[in-house]
Amino acid sequence: LYVISKRRTAFEKRFVWWVKDKLDTKKMKEASKLFEGMHDFKAFSDDSPDDKSTKCLVESLEVTEDKMKIYIRIKASHFLWKMVRRIVGVLVEVGRGKMKTEDIEKLLSPHPSRKGTGGGIAEFTAPPSGLFLEKVEY
Repeated sequence: LYVISKRRTAFEKRFVWWVKDKLDTKKMKEASKLFEGMHDFKAFSDDSPDDKSTKCLVESLEVTEDKMKIYIRIKASHFLWKMVRRIVGVLVEVGRGKMKTEDIEKLLSPHPSRKGTGGGIAEFTAPPSGLFLEKVEY
């Protein structure tokens, strides 16, 4: 689960990412569906010697909201280093209108092209403050 705050909050500052821009959650929801299924998430992770493969099965990715917050819930077979934070960062860029679904399709392709995404997506990595591990299933 990743939590984005629509407003500045003093008490929850350590537990949310406050995004000052107005986000188009409808576009974020549409783009989130592109991540579902088996994909190579190499473009969304940092190199780690522990990762033998960069392919992951994303079972579901939901974007929901209430008056104060946007919630992004991802259920997957496993996660790579920084994968969730980079997915969230890319979805926020979609919500800002700075990235399109075509950019995500390129990043998820077998040979990811980083053209049109600012040379890479590391710059869009969401801060750790909004990230929560909800559940582990075996």
